[in-house]
Amino acid sequence: MNILQDNEILEHLKQAPIFFNFSIQDLARLLPSIQEQNYSIGEEIFSERAEANTLYLIIEGDVRITSNQCFVDTITEGFLGEEVAIAQPVYLHQATASKTTKLLSFDGTAITKLLTNYPNSKQDFSFSLLRLGIEDKEIIKPTQNNSKKLEKAEFKNFIGWLFSCLIPIAARHGEASRSRVVRD
Repeated sequence: MNILQDNEILEHLKQAPIFFNFSIQDLARLLPSIQEQNYSIGEEIFSERAEANTLYLIIEGDVRITSNQCFVDTITEGFLGEEVAIAQPVYLHQATASKTTKLLSFDGTAITKLLTNYPNSKQDFSFSLLRLGIEDKEIIKPTQNNSKKLEKAEFKNFIGWLFSCLIPIAARHGEASRSRVVRD
């Protein structure tokens, strides 16, 4: 696989819907923190509950998303690891290359710093993360005017996915709280 040049990377960034309203100068400031990464079939990109410190943009390939070892979705475009952009400390799912995949990886600190200039983009990253498991990806898709809608027909899928992520986190939190009480 060939290595992307800075101008090609900027072109990919400008095409990402979340970055529509970002200035080219701000996107260019990300370049030192961006790395091109290639993954083979079955190679893990990040694991569920690992520290969320990197944001990824799919350049080519497919990524299989699982939560609690259950299939959630296959992503062929857009971002992965949005947890970094919304200040979630851990990844809520696992991402694995389902075919040869090329990604751009962004250092979490650089993304956090950039987002201070674009506070509304955190909502866009939240919606990007929530699109997982929803069949009609157009329902939750950032647009140039930042308008989003969630159709009622897909709301049950959204709630199911949300609970599949939150219940294990709440259970782990409850276990940690109980163990603190026992020790105290």
